[in-house]
Amino acid sequence: GIDIYCEDNLGVGGGDKDQWDELIIKSFNLTFTYEKKIDPFTTISWSQIGNQLSGANVQIAGATFNFKYKVDKLWPGSAPLSEIRFLIDGKIYSEETIKLSSATTIFQDAKNGSFDVTGFIDKDVNISVSIEVYLKDTFYLNEVITISFDEVYLNVSYILTYPDKETNLQLILNGVNKTADPVLEVIKDSILNITVKYSNGTGDHINGAVIYVSGDRLLTTLTENSSLEQYSISINVTENLLMGVNILAVEATFSDHETKFLNPRITVRKIQTEITSVSGTNSINIGSGEIATLEIVLNNSDYGGVIKGAYVIYTWEEGEGILEDLDDNGIYTSVLPSVPTGTYPIIISAFAGDDYNIENFQITLNVISYPGPDYSWLVYILV
Repeated sequence: GIDIYCEDNLGVGGGDKDQWDELIIKSFNLTFTYEKKIDPFTTISWSQIGNQLSGANVQIAGATFNFKYKVDKLWPGSAPLSEIRFLIDGKIYSEETIKLSSATTIFQDAKNGSFDVTGFIDKDVNISVSIEVYLKDTFYLNEVITISFDEVYLNVSYILTYPDKETNLQLILNGVNKTADPVLEVIKDSILNITVKYSNGTGDHINGAVIYVSGDRLLTTLTENSSLEQYSISINVTENLLMGVNILAVEATFSDHETKFLNPRITVRKIQTEITSVSGTNSINIGSGEIATLEIVLNNSDYGGVIKGAYVIYTWEEGEGILEDLDDNGIYTSVLPSVPTGTYPIIISAFAGDDYNIENFQITLNVISYPGPDYSWLVYILV
């Protein structure tokens, strides 16, 4: 209330003393001047609680936060430490400070770009955001200052991982199921047939899958045959594989299904060739003074037939020579010079190119001295 009293000039020894029972005041003016004292560490906050991210298949990938702010009057210089801060899931972001002294009367971003708050987001709890005005100073405020916030956002990116559906993979090489033991030997110049059966957990064929097969010289996809419920391809061994061991990679993929891998080991070997004599034996028997003829054939043991155009030589103690296919029929011949009576091992070697493996062949020349005519009866008669 208001207490009204009158100060008289009542002094020592008497004076003028006024007294009234009622007093009528026609008008008067009252002027008050005040300042509000702001205590230090005063806070005011704006908060919101959202949903939560939960589940073992959830992975937080990233989170960013930002907002715009302004004041309607510039912040007083008597409170330089006062600031705006924010909390994510109850944790204060303290890496950067937003001073109220830097606020303007026009909305501005709290940070160019955004604050990275990935480490502040917790799973299995409701995500909360709080913007707080924190007055660190003790100061006197004799005016109203309005602080405004706008365009507050928290963007959280996350990954949901779902288990792929179960699948099965069978690998068939040249008509043989090699799933359990994917090892195969093939011959140079042959065709390798690769077939894959890719099915789901119930054994049903998976349509539209992508099946890759790759190696040092190979990268291709298999073709689907829906009626046979399989994927297959035929590859030329010479063009697509290296001589020796080849480790291939077979990969079967389909959306939302398990990707399956197999690594077949394919060994490419040379074409096996065998040297045989035309007579079928590995020896030649002649009499002393007779001429021997070498006649051999290069047989293709893998594909059949004979090998033409090869380079064939023979070596023995008398030297060496060349066997020629003069009639282009795959029979290589050479005439040996006359040699004394005895046994002569002859080694025959052949080269038909890098694709062929040809083992040496040994044939033995036996030169025999036949007994001459018996003239003893004539001597007996003469005597």
